[in-house]
Amino acid sequence: MADSLGLKAIGWQAMTEHWWDLTLAIVVLVCLVLGTSHVLYVLFRISRKYQKRRRDERAKIPPSAVVDFLAKLPEDISGLLPKSRPLSKRPASFGAYLGSISNAPWEFRNPNQTKLLSQWDLVVLNPYQPGVVEAAEESTSAHVVGRLDVSQLDCARDLPSKPADAVELLSELIRRLTTDFKLKSEAASPFSGVLLANWQVQLPSVRLNPLLKSLKRLGVAVYLELAPLDYMTEDESLLIQLELVAGLICRNTTIRPNGDVYNYFQITEMR
Repeated sequence: MADSLGLKAIGWQAMTEHWWDLTLAIVVLVCLVLGTSHVLYVLFRISRKYQKRRRDERAKIPPSAVVDFLAKLPEDISGLLPKSRPLSKRPASFGAYLGSISNAPWEFRNPNQTKLLSQWDLVVLNPYQPGVVEAAEESTSAHVVGRLDVSQLDCARDLPSKPADAVELLSELIRRLTTDFKLKSEAASPFSGVLLANWQVQLPSVRLNPLLKSLKRLGVAVYLELAPLDYMTEDESLLIQLELVAGLICRNTTIRPNGDVYNYFQITEMR
């Protein structure tokens, strides 16, 4: 067949006998290697995007146990509904005080403590400090927010680096809101919202999103506390339904815990 066509096979040495033949062979081989590498790279990128899409889809589906637990919360759950306040507009001023407050009558109280309960539209208080819940009852701020450190919940304290049982965690969180955020003699809480601190480990998006929906349904505004250096990761910002969040509060944005000041390049994650 080859003889009838006038063709004959030659070896690699004959193909590269002259320098231009060698140059052409090298160019062909380089193009073959680059083309194959590009095809493999494109297939790898497609595979990574597909895996990420599947992972994101799974991350958006909350566990059925979490959904069932939150769905069973009654609309009039005792102690969780905040007292109505005269103003519901967007706050124009903000302040935080996480210390204790004197239980003395209003007229005998420290003027500075009296001022901090009324000088801001939104004030963050620590309900676990002495006298704070009583003072919150008397606050004239439009938005009184209680800070709750999720990492200090009983079920989470022994697991600082991995999530605790979802239903157990949410059950304790709701219990804290209904008991620790109000006076025993009162039916409703003086706090209009809750600030969740150190929530990232225990409340990933599959837990946080249904919790946000349930608390919003019950009239409780939820704020998220962010802290350096990560503040909020890109995945968290994409997966968390931020439209359900009343606000983001950044802690120690410009000042380090030791008193030093962050420079511009150290707060790029906040931006």
